[in-house]
Amino acid sequence: MAATGFLVSHKCAPTSAQAATLLQADYPQINNGFFINAPTVTFTAPNTFGVTLKTTMVNNTTTTTAVKTIVVPMCDPNIEIDPGITPFDPLVAAAFWSFAMTFIFGVWLLSKNAAAILNFVRRG
Repeated sequence: MAATGFLVSHKCAPTSAQAATLLQADYPQINNGFFINAPTVTFTAPNTFGVTLKTTMVNNTTTTTAVKTIVVPMCDPNIEIDPGITPFDPLVAAAFWSFAMTFIFGVWLLSKNAAAILNFVRRG
């Protein structure tokens, strides 16, 4: 099986036009006080796209334009990509780590004071 598609946003686009549409779908964005829009995406090489980015300050009318070159990996459109693959979420990781450390600390505290707890239960 040959890799003839373009892997963009966890999807394998079979044509360059569909890949350009997926790249454009990531915009507009608001990032650090800037409004970023991608009005045009052009296919320039076997797996390279030129994305024209227009950046405008949110509290100002100053606009700058830049062309960003994006090289996307090739993929086989006949192979389904697992939709369950998601990017790393630091909030979920922090919640899990907090729960794990609290549990370990609780078990340690319980085992450290096990004798005192048993004596308290025995004596009532």
